[in-house]
Amino acid sequence: MIKKSALAVVVAASMLPAAAMADTTVYGQARLFFVNQDEGTGGTTQDAWHVESEASRLGVKGSAELDHGLEAIYKFEYEVDPAEGAGIGKNRNNYVGLKGDFGQVIIGMHDTPLKKAQGKIDQFNDYHKADIKEALDPAVEDGENRVSNIVYYKSPKIADAVNVHVAFIPGEQAGVSNNDGIADSTSIALTYKTDNLYLAIANDDFANDDKTTRLAAQFKSGPFGVGAIAQKSEDLSNEETAFVVSGFFKASDNVKLKAQVVSGKAETLAGVDGDETMQTTIGADYKLGKKTTAVAYFTSFEEENAGGTTIKEFDVFGLGLIHKF
Repeated sequence: MIKKSALAVVVAASMLPAAAMADTTVYGQARLFFVNQDEGTGGTTQDAWHVESEASRLGVKGSAELDHGLEAIYKFEYEVDPAEGAGIGKNRNNYVGLKGDFGQVIIGMHDTPLKKAQGKIDQFNDYHKADIKEALDPAVEDGENRVSNIVYYKSPKIADAVNVHVAFIPGEQAGVSNNDGIADSTSIALTYKTDNLYLAIANDDFANDDKTTRLAAQFKSGPFGVGAIAQKSEDLSNEETAFVVSGFFKASDNVKLKAQVVSGKAETLAGVDGDETMQTTIGADYKLGKKTTAVAYFTSFEEENAGGTTIKEFDVFGLGLIHKF
């Protein structure tokens, strides 16, 4: 049902008259990677070449002017897999909302304010096996959440730099304590952004008792940029502290070199050590055009238990082509 309805939305939008399409955009990204993945889990080792689609997407977005200075905004975005030919798959951000002098409010499915608070610090966002979510979660929720049934408010920019993000998610489970109210789960963020500096503080508090607090910062000067994320997460039995450090250097108008380290350590609420993760990634992007980028990267990941035994590890070398339209 999801696949058919999503396809119908895209096809119908593409057939609309030009006048009706004035404020509607059909867009997407093709993100294809040719990778060698050497992986060991539970004593089993696998070494193979793969063609992978990572967060390729197709969507429709737009707006419409309303009375009283308001504007209707909407987006319907779905993941696609050109590598497997699987067609349109799972939902990404899908919403309808209102925008005006008050800011904007949307209802539907969307990344939480805490997830959005990472800004552009993750230098390998949506790269196969190199996204920060690979290493942020040895025991508890990693904070990289896209949730359904969300009501999300974003303030207008304050003092040309500050935005407030507030979201709540009703539990929708009648008669279930702490999961049947209007705001059983919440996510909030405060962001500060100028040309050279980005700062954010955010917090998730979910009805299942998953809680995450995230601090993020990025500084850019000329061709250089450095960024960091520090976060602490906990659930009913475990807590995790995680860090991200990233950097980039624009060697030319076309070449961008970048590196990133992600680490996470979990322990029980009683103080017993849990799993540790470490991921190191290096790479280079080459802009072939305004909307097309060729990429090369290498990422190495290891997860150890409290006794120092490796329980999961992989090395991935990848070449990719990313085209936006």
